[in-house]
Amino acid sequence: MYKSIHIQNFRCFEDTKIEGFEQINLIGGQNNAGKTALLEALYFTTRPIGESIFNNEIYNRKKSQTKINGNDIWKDLFFGFDSEKKINLRLDTLLGEETVEIYANTEIIKQVLVEDIKNNIGKNDLFISSTNDLVIEYTNSKKEKSKCKLLLKLDGNKPAFIFDDDDFSNKNNKKSHKPCFFSSSINFNEQELAKGFDFQKLEGNYNKVLSFCKVIDNQIEDIDTFESEIFIKRKDEKFIPLRLWGDAMNKIIGYFLLILSANYTIFLIDEIENGIHHTNQAKFWTMLFDLAKEFDIQIFATSHSAEMIKAFQEVAKEHDIKGGYFDLTRHAKTGKILGIKTQLDTLGLKIEHQMNYRG
Repeated sequence: MYKSIHIQNFRCFEDTKIEGFEQINLIGGQNNAGKTALLEALYFTTRPIGESIFNNEIYNRKKSQTKINGNDIWKDLFFGFDSEKKINLRLDTLLGEETVEIYANTEIIKQVLVEDIKNNIGKNDLFISSTNDLVIEYTNSKKEKSKCKLLLKLDGNKPAFIFDDDDFSNKNNKKSHKPCFFSSSINFNEQELAKGFDFQKLEGNYNKVLSFCKVIDNQIEDIDTFESEIFIKRKDEKFIPLRLWGDAMNKIIGYFLLILSANYTIFLIDEIENGIHHTNQAKFWTMLFDLAKEFDIQIFATSHSAEMIKAFQEVAKEHDIKGGYFDLTRHAKTGKILGIKTQLDTLGLKIEHQMNYRG
């Protein structure tokens, strides 16, 4: 379980330490306060492999939709776009401290052309090119060190990446300490969801999955699969395929099937309120708290929604699983981001008296 994190030179964080994480954590704040970046910092600290960073940057940050520039593709990872300074992420967990250093390594590479070898041209006539690599150095809670590189090669404007993990081993990513990151734009593969549902049905979890669907619509009375696709039925209506239920249903089923799979113990959910009607948000949080207790998982989520924060506060104060609310805001003089933990009773008073509690 994560206890605190210290973030330096990452995204919008110049130097910020956030302490006091609970089993379920909700992060609020204004736009550009660093909510998504905080989830990314938590993710990279315990999944610091090149592929994790590449997938997040290209797909979650949607760089795949823009022209790739090899010289600055990584720059927005660094505070103030200054890739001359290292990113430092230090995570305090129940197992001990884990640290990650990320830095850009621009090297001059000398390459001998095949034609030069054939013509016996000397070393002074070597072909010279440069490449911009991202280096990730990781130290786990046992003080074991490892390093990997994310090498970028350009074919026109198309990026091709090589993950150079010489001494990086999966032994440092223990199952008991494995995070799962859900971006705000995530959409789960429907065939994979169907497989997951069939497995949970065999495990005797049909009623649980059905209750998850009712978070979106309490008139739902049945769920099943046909030809590798999930179908859902409302009362007195026909079965309708999942793809016609919208993104919210896709996300809800995906979240909960992954929790039931027990392959992850840390869940990072960006903009958790998306698609969940305010009348069902307390029920949604109750399910998350119950599952956190049953499967011993830790959850971090972000939200813009006043209703979602209110529902979280109401459920957290009554549940025996501890919840924590963190407000990301900026220091009035320095402009640095602060992560302020607000006690649940104080949060309730602020909500009741319409005081500011979101940055």
